[in-house]
Amino acid sequence: MPPDVPVRIVAAALAEISGREAVAFAQAQFASDVSTLEPGAWQWSAWLDAQGRVRHVFALLMASPQQLLAWLPLGDAAALAGELARFVLRSKVGIRTPPDWHVLLDTAAPPAPGVLADDSLSGAFALAATPGTRIVLSPDATAAVDDDGRARETLLLAGIHAGLPWLDAPLAGEFVAAALDLGRIGAASLGKGCYPGQEIVARLHYRGGNKRHLRHLVFPASTTTRPGDAVLAGHGDAATRCGRVLYAATTADGIGHALAVIDEGGEADAALTVAGGSQVSTVRAFSTLAR
Repeated sequence: MPPDVPVRIVAAALAEISGREAVAFAQAQFASDVSTLEPGAWQWSAWLDAQGRVRHVFALLMASPQQLLAWLPLGDAAALAGELARFVLRSKVGIRTPPDWHVLLDTAAPPAPGVLADDSLSGAFALAATPGTRIVLSPDATAAVDDDGRARETLLLAGIHAGLPWLDAPLAGEFVAAALDLGRIGAASLGKGCYPGQEIVARLHYRGGNKRHLRHLVFPASTTTRPGDAVLAGHGDAATRCGRVLYAATTADGIGHALAVIDEGGEADAALTVAGGSQVSTVRAFSTLAR
């Protein structure tokens, strides 16, 4: 459950794109259809390399017609800003990483999907980053700190249940958009114009060929499972890697959950394990749009 009062979970990884051509620049670089955004709205988005591999996954907020904010729940905002800066060229765009912002979790009613809510904290943005969960991105550092880590676990668990493929920095460039199911959450568009990796996204969608899939794993939380850990199929020395964990979290009663990318056919193995040998008891697919 979310905390009774706002709790500061972690520093917010934010990259700001501002200027007269901010929207045009983002539309040309990002996989989502940025042209559909209006001030006070947000969407899931991603930045791909030319080979169609996903470098960053983020919530893209339109704070004003000339200001976009990319929030990376697990990623590296400085890396995204630095990589994007190489493509600014003559565009009327500035890119920076605003310092000292924080991610807060509280019990207030979340705003409608895709909408940024006004918040009592000066300059803050509230959004429903996961279904039923209110996240606040704020420059205010006065909220209580998440001392025991439960607020962070609540956020991660909600992301896992919703199938939100947040990428930890070391996993940048590991997966194509189809493997992360980016189309399901609107983070990769098939109907907009060209963007880096767009041909690969379209080819895998229309011609097939993707052999890796996003899955929700449930297991006894006997060991710590980290982003990038292997998912293994089989027993003992015969076990082979069939997937990788994106991120994981543990419920208050000690049950482990992870979002992972699994090779086609790997999930059918009756002996799936995650780091430390924890036996996977449930493998769930995602069939509905996560908002």
